[in-house]
Amino acid sequence: MNNWIKKPLSELIENGSIELGRGRIISKIDIQNIPGLYPIYSSSAKGDGRLGTYGKYMFDEELITWSVDGGGNLFYRPKHKFSVTNVSGFMRIHSKSIDYRFLHYLLSFQHSQITFDYQTKAHPSVIKNLYYFVPLPISEQYKIAQILSTVDDAIEQTEALIHKYQRIKQGLMQDLLTRGVDANGQLRQVAKLAPSLYKHNDDQWIPNEWTIRTIENLSIYVGSGITPKGGSEVYVSEGVMFIRSQNVTFEGLLLNDVAYIDDQIHRSMCRSEIFPFDVLINITGASIGRCCVFPDWFGRANVNQHVCAIRFASPDYYDSNYLSYVLSSWIGQSQIDKLNAGGNRQGLNYQQLRSFQIPWPEKNERKIIVDILKRNDELITIEKNNYLKLLSLKQGLMQDLLTSKVRVNALLKN
Repeated sequence: MNNWIKKPLSELIENGSIELGRGRIISKIDIQNIPGLYPIYSSSAKGDGRLGTYGKYMFDEELITWSVDGGGNLFYRPKHKFSVTNVSGFMRIHSKSIDYRFLHYLLSFQHSQITFDYQTKAHPSVIKNLYYFVPLPISEQYKIAQILSTVDDAIEQTEALIHKYQRIKQGLMQDLLTRGVDANGQLRQVAKLAPSLYKHNDDQWIPNEWTIRTIENLSIYVGSGITPKGGSEVYVSEGVMFIRSQNVTFEGLLLNDVAYIDDQIHRSMCRSEIFPFDVLINITGASIGRCCVFPDWFGRANVNQHVCAIRFASPDYYDSNYLSYVLSSWIGQSQIDKLNAGGNRQGLNYQQLRSFQIPWPEKNERKIIVDILKRNDELITIEKNNYLKLLSLKQGLMQDLLTSKVRVNALLKN
């Protein structure tokens, strides 16, 4: 079925089919002195590896580049004017029997199975040890590259949708948490255009129907847990969910590495047991301020000392989600920043958290605000799930097509 033969890139380099090189130093001073629009690619693995723009360019051709520092990520560069820095390498193909996009996918697939870090750099000597398939017709390379490019385009479009809905959410929160909605469910006019609809309260303008409440007078409980004696050694494979700061995100609970404790330990920590519609917020560490609602379908759970629970006297879906949205917005986050002057977030104590000021509309208005934001959140979730499915599809296709497990013609027939 398969007549593909693996050949190390070093052979293709020795026979002149492929050329490897390094970029050159482009300093900040160079960029300031010669401004321009030509992209500079460096060692960053984020996005497309772009560092900035420059008034000069090194290349005006199709190439493959990779980050020597920062993990060895490979990038396909279609023909355009650009430069690469000294911490990047470039690969030029001289053979007409090798397709750039196919080679990029093949090498990227191999790279995904290699562990690089900032100490283990992807020097050309490392890249030379990757392999290529011969003989593989250029027509088959084109087809494989086209299939994978189509999936990449879908991934890029899905990412764009996610960013779009996230931007919409920020705009909605800005409007809904300052202007709210009127009796007809429409956004109120801004205070500048309709000052009679607003009142001044503690250095901010809020709609006349709203009040400013504190977490102290909204809640009946504000508190966190402890780490069980023995730490992670007492975790069990199943039992009572034990929520830590890494599990609390702005998008909800992240449970891919959630810990569990047994009933005995849970009973000994009964004061920090959490309940449906508790608002969870991280109060220490780098993730301080991340918050979400504990839903009503998770069953029993407890928290450690880094996660604080806020509980209403009569908890419900809408009040808890409204409070979580306020805490995750600039309203809540700016109060955290003020309490941690200097920008280095260290931690919150219960007294500080209870003092947080929360704009508080009437019940029906809170419900409308939450429903609007939840609908947008659902769109974000849908696209994030689509994104994960596409990544899985791409990984499966690469596993099949770039290992010769499945020939592209057979795939297209199916």
